[in-house]
Amino acid sequence: MKKNSLFKLSNHFILFLIINLLFIFSPYSILSQQNSSETFAKITFFSGNGKVIKTKVNKEYNLELNQLIDKDDTIQTFKESKVEITIIEKGTVITIYENSKLSISNILNQYNDKTTLINLFYGKIKLIVSKLTGKEEFIVNTPTGIASVRGTEFEVAASDLGDSLIKVNEGKVEVFDDDEKYSIYTNENESTYIEFSKKPTKVDDPLIKDTDNFLNYKNIYSAQIAKIRLKLIFTFLNNLDKNLKLIEKRIDEIYNNKFFQKIIELRREGKMLGSIELGYLQTFRNILSQINYLSFKNIYKAKILYELINNLISKAELTEKEKNEYIKSLKNFNNNIQRIFTKLLIINKYLE
Repeated sequence: MKKNSLFKLSNHFILFLIINLLFIFSPYSILSQQNSSETFAKITFFSGNGKVIKTKVNKEYNLELNQLIDKDDTIQTFKESKVEITIIEKGTVITIYENSKLSISNILNQYNDKTTLINLFYGKIKLIVSKLTGKEEFIVNTPTGIASVRGTEFEVAASDLGDSLIKVNEGKVEVFDDDEKYSIYTNENESTYIEFSKKPTKVDDPLIKDTDNFLNYKNIYSAQIAKIRLKLIFTFLNNLDKNLKLIEKRIDEIYNNKFFQKIIELRREGKMLGSIELGYLQTFRNILSQINYLSFKNIYKAKILYELINNLISKAELTEKEKNEYIKSLKNFNNNIQRIFTKLLIINKYLE
């Protein structure tokens, strides 16, 4: 078989895994139990060309004015295009610039309040975030880090290599590395750079302080170092796999608990729960809300990394052996996600 054919087969398989992760294991079924509306935002302006990928029905649509955006939908723009979407409930405005791709959603956090998630795969966005209340959260995920805000105006750029830049125009943004071990506050007129395996750092260099300059500078070298970056990203993916296995351990602990088994038995027999079982039911529900939140955060990180891996493989010069190794790792990771989310769905069903 020719080298080009091998590349196409490998790339198609990776695309299959991405679709499998985004669609089949989309957290829709669990989110529906949290009684929140699927319609999330709408397109209030667009110019040029782009598309909306409806995850729930696995279909693509051209951009339209006032088009409704549901949870986990993906918006992609092409050259010389721009889209503005407005989150219906809060009025937060997100501008998506050319050659960009993101998905948006919201879930319940560990405080049972809303967390809005913006997952930027690549490109540039500007956000004007309305002031949050209570324990609400607004988070932007990029391949290398996380930006958390409570009401501000800022820009986020993610290069083809996964490096990210946060530029604050008004207010303040807390920027985390991908593992959320380190954070730094970025104030008005400041920029913070996030690189793989490094702490977020503020930058003054005009070459990368501006989001447009940052993307132009970083994307020039993407092809040359794509192969090196792939190895680093798979290290991140392995760490993510470890996080998910820890979550799986917590799921198993609930499922194997004798009181949980008693609740299952009583519900299968159509019997009322006693006071003891009701107390444990509430305890299990509280623990599960934390597990759901952590699971969703990790799966959204995986979605971003899958997209980045696909982009880098298209640029890197890989041998057949290297491609097969990457495909094997992705397949194993995908199988782990399937197993964990199957367990999570079962637990959620019994604790409704």
